[in-house]
Amino acid sequence: MTQFNSRRISLSVLALSAVLSLPVLADSPVHVAAGTTHEGSIATRNSGVRVDDDARIEGSISARNGGVRLGERVTAGDIETRNGGVSIGAGSQLGSIESRNGAISIGAGSTVASVKTRNGGLRLGRDSTVSGAVETRNGKISVAENVTVAGDLTARNGGIELAAGSLIEGNATSRNGAIRLDKARVVGNLSSRTGDLVLRQASTVVGNLVIEISEGAGERGWFGFGRARYPEAGNIEILEDSEVTGDVIVVLPEDYDRDPPTVTIDATSRVLGQVQLDSRVQLLSDGPISGGGDQTAL
Repeated sequence: MTQFNSRRISLSVLALSAVLSLPVLADSPVHVAAGTTHEGSIATRNSGVRVDDDARIEGSISARNGGVRLGERVTAGDIETRNGGVSIGAGSQLGSIESRNGAISIGAGSTVASVKTRNGGLRLGRDSTVSGAVETRNGKISVAENVTVAGDLTARNGGIELAAGSLIEGNATSRNGAIRLDKARVVGNLSSRTGDLVLRQASTVVGNLVIEISEGAGERGWFGFGRARYPEAGNIEILEDSEVTGDVIVVLPEDYDRDPPTVTIDATSRVLGQVQLDSRVQLLSDGPISGGGDQTAL
């Protein structure tokens, strides 16, 4: 029998069958057996953590150099890894989930407080709920059917895909990646710099659709001299009975020298706000624009 008489332990497997009320600080992999209740936190330095189905961790889980894998219907507090991914089984209830270098996958029907990684993709399983923000710096965000995110959805260098029935109550933003909605709804703004914004299958954006290349986004030669080289701006497509309640906005620098973007609104779709475009943008509209259009050098 393993004796838990120290706050710091070294073990290859921690298999609990009843209730353990000590904080676990381990150097070896930690395995929490199915149906176990652990009244405390779990932390590992150079190994991973595995928690089986129906286990309950009444504290946080931390792995410095290792991944965290949770089975189905697991209850736990915050989860954090420095160098490792996080995989969450279906029907789990958790606090905040954060990884510095690793992908994060949330199982179907799970509820979490927030999701964040610096380098890795994020996947939210169908019918899951996030009560806060979802964020990655370098990775793609995939949102499955009927997911609700109460906060913002942010990807700096990666695309965002929203499946049917998903709801984002905040903004959805990608600096260098496309954002695609398929029968989804975003209450806030939808914005990108170089990625396309695409609405299909009766998707709705209550806020604005924005493509913006700022004056300072271009790269110049040595010591800041020479002509700026700007990234190519993304396009906007509003298709298949989709609706934008707010405005459609495209802003480009005065010396922008790339191919101008295109804004497409098909005959089945509509914009209830205004269309405010740089004069170089090509507008292809067969659908109504209730607020009118204005093409100037914004």
